Amino acid sequence: MLFKKSGVIALMILMMAATFLNGCCCFLGAENGWYDISNFVMPDDSEFIAEIEELTAPWLIAAYMETNFEYQLSGCAKSPYLLWKTKKGDCNDFALFGVYVASYHGYDAYLVRIFFEDSDTRHWLGVYWEEVFGLYSYTSNQFFSYYVLKDIGGVVENYCKIHQKNWMKYEVYDYRMNLVEEKSK
Repeated sequence: MLFKKSGVIALMILMMAATFLNGCCCFLGAENGWYDISNFVMPDDSEFIAEIEELTAPWLIAAYMETNFEYQLSGCAKSPYLLWKTKKGDCNDFALFGVYVASYHGYDAYLVRIFFEDSDTRHWLGVYWEEVFGLYSYTSNQFFSYYVLKDIGGVVENYCKIHQKNWMKYEVYDYRMNLVEEKSK
């Protein structure tokens, strides 16, 4: 009995430490440390499908997230469906949801992980290629940036300027979770 309790306590401490070290994003259990959105299968839930069908542009996705979701440190990445069901999540959950829905509607969408200077905190953005403008937009948590930028590096700079943070590295992943860009200062 003591060993079972010790194991549970050790696991809880490990999860709390991982949450603290990763800031708003804790990833446990996946090969690369996050939910692999490319393997997400649309659930057989007519209400979820109907709502996804209506969110045809990044700004609509963000407006939906802002109205319906609440930021809450979740500890582990949630699928788009689980975020929709629970209505609570953190930066990686919001980025995954936004990228999934935008990709569903034919947008080139990317997950961007930002590493900050002087901090172990990391942050995830959903970034969307707005073909009609020939520029990128992004969501941070449930909020949409109306700033459209020429490249993803500009998105990172814009986010950091607004939030008075300094980045030291960022990684860009496509919908298939392939690393497509990595930049360090």
